[in-house]
Amino acid sequence: SVAMQGPSALAFLAAALLAVSDATRLETNPLEKVLQLMDSLSAKIAKEAEAEGKAYREFADWCGDASQTKKLEIKSATAKQAKLEAAVEKATADAGAAQAKIEELAAS
Repeated sequence: SVAMQGPSALAFLAAALLAVSDATRLETNPLEKVLQLMDSLSAKIAKEAEAEGKAYREFADWCGDASQTKKLEIKSATAKQAKLEAAVEKATADAGAAQAKIEELAAS
């Protein structure tokens, strides 16, 4: 019957429009777009974190090497300072002894 075909055709047309509308929404779903952007950003952050981690490790290694070098330089300079202080004390004592000898010779 023609009267029955009208509502069923209308229902079919509505269902087809909904299907097209759903397909269009799936293609341009804002939530899907946000999820894609978040995935992209997450990958970018992970890549940057890896690069920063590598740079940090290289800097930490350099700091460790520089620290060891400075410790050795300080140890060497401290030993040299002790030797020089001993040499100054000996030279001062020798100068005092020489001064006493000069005074003794001058008095005689």
